Amino acid sequence: MFLAACTSQESREHLMSYETKTLTLPDNSQIKVYMADNEKKQTLGLSGVKKLADNEGMLFIYPQMMYLSFWMPDTYLNLDIFFLDQEMRVFYIERNVPAHPGRSENPPIYRTARIYAAKVLELKSSSSFAKKIRKGQKLNFTSTTDASR
Repeated sequence: MFLAACTSQESREHLMSYETKTLTLPDNSQIKVYMADNEKKQTLGLSGVKKLADNEGMLFIYPQMMYLSFWMPDTYLNLDIFFLDQEMRVFYIERNVPAHPGRSENPPIYRTARIYAAKVLELKSSSSFAKKIRKGQKLNFTSTTDASR
């Protein structure tokens, strides 16, 4: 996973090519998610992104339940990371995962626990939307398309 250093303007540029969908939280509030639905997008993730609206996040979609661990190289935002099953139910959460601008290992780049999941949602830790999500809640897409691909 390599990403050259980004300027503020470039930091969101790679997100423009991502399909977006709207997720509805249990309280009916909505967030826009960038769909990381292939290996290239999943590897890049939110690397280099310096600004993200409170109601924006990234949803990583995998073809089946599998062991997943996330790490944070070249990240500029602390994140809340939500591990989901195939039905979009939250079953594991890591809050306030520390940003790690750059790619060097000094200090060490944070790595999440290795969790058996089908989908993973990342939101800014400071987002009021991230604070609403709890273990056991089911998230839903507002569009008619399905993210279970």
